[in-house]
Amino acid sequence: TALDLFEAAVTSDPDDWLPRADYGRLLVLMTNYDEAGPHLTRAAALDPENPRIWLDLYSYYQRTLQLELALDARKRALELAGGDTIEQHSSGLWTLDADSIFPES
Repeated sequence: TALDLFEAAVTSDPDDWLPRADYGRLLVLMTNYDEAGPHLTRAAALDPENPRIWLDLYSYYQRTLQLELALDARKRALELAGGDTIEQHSSGLWTLDADSIFPES
């Protein structure tokens, strides 16, 4: 299953931000916030200059009603986005316009 593959990827390289960020995003979409938070915060620690991670944290913090942290994550994402458009995807997650993780059909 996809969850098993994400868990294996995170386990195989705990210091790789990408599988953690992707797994965290999936867990947010699944509303499994208890597990999503640690993966997203670890991904941000591993790659603190990545606006996509901060947008995922923004989405996570909004959904868990941690509004001050949500505003801080949004501010950080805006600082790092370099002028890229930030928009809310139909899934409810905030993304960069150029983020291809949600290809439109």
